[in-house]
Amino acid sequence: MKKIILSALIFSGILSAKDIEIIDPYVKETPPNAKNSAIFLKIKNNTNEDLKLLKAETNLTDIVELHTNIKENDKMMMLPIPNVEIKSNSQTELKPGGMHIMLFDLKQNITKDTNAWLVLYFDNNQSITIDKISVKKITNGKH
Repeated sequence: MKKIILSALIFSGILSAKDIEIIDPYVKETPPNAKNSAIFLKIKNNTNEDLKLLKAETNLTDIVELHTNIKENDKMMMLPIPNVEIKSNSQTELKPGGMHIMLFDLKQNITKDTNAWLVLYFDNNQSITIDKISVKKITNGKH
């Protein structure tokens, strides 16, 4: 398996590999005793082939799922999805109110001082490690 390790020392907020760019990765800050949170980011596919994000891992929890939100009968519902597709030469955004990386049964509260890392696994046998992701406070779907 080809593994790409990226350092979060790039100040532009863009972590880059030749094939895949991860833009502005961040985790939602939590109130005390919260059990769940989510990670958001943009994935840019610089290849001529469609890619799929298959799974993610983080130090914040052992239970990580890819999710989306849908509206059904005027009610918003969050559902797990098997993958996130990133079309060739395009970008997909995981954002509040849409697709996201869901974190269940957190090991700790997430605050501005939390040291969080993330590993993303793609169907082209690449994985990307982000050594440090930002923590942002989100209110009403906005940060």
